[in-house]
Amino acid sequence: MRPRYHVLTLHPPEDVIARIRAELEEPGGTVRAAFAGHHLELMLDDSIRHYWSPRMSLEVESTEGGSVVRTLLGPHPSVWTMFAFVYVTLVFAAFTCFLFGVSQWMASEDAWGLLGLPLIACVVLGMYAISQAGQRLAKDQIHQLQDFLFRALA
Repeated sequence: MRPRYHVLTLHPPEDVIARIRAELEEPGGTVRAAFAGHHLELMLDDSIRHYWSPRMSLEVESTEGGSVVRTLLGPHPSVWTMFAFVYVTLVFAAFTCFLFGVSQWMASEDAWGLLGLPLIACVVLGMYAISQAGQRLAKDQIHQLQDFLFRALA
């Protein structure tokens, strides 16, 4: 799943956003951002981004005596959506194979429809292995985004 965490700061939300903007203007930076009010999306520069590169969504909320920055790390939405679509498709295919196979079995026929279930299980395991490999490839870039945020809030 996508990691979430909260950062408490003594600065008001406007100062937090200003600090992030100032950190973005530092020379040699590899992080860029999209702003929408108190919501920010941090991503890596196109020159170092790859398919598995992470994004960090930030929500800056005012609290008593400062603010809280809620973060959500994850892949690009298109990657996340593709994996979700494949998993939903596989669940539908497994359900269909199961129903078809049980119907065949109840009709005293060969239940060859159930043979699709092990194949689907292998595809699910393959998708899981691919997602784990992608997370390992993105690990250094996740730390890069986290370090950027902590430098900006320091």
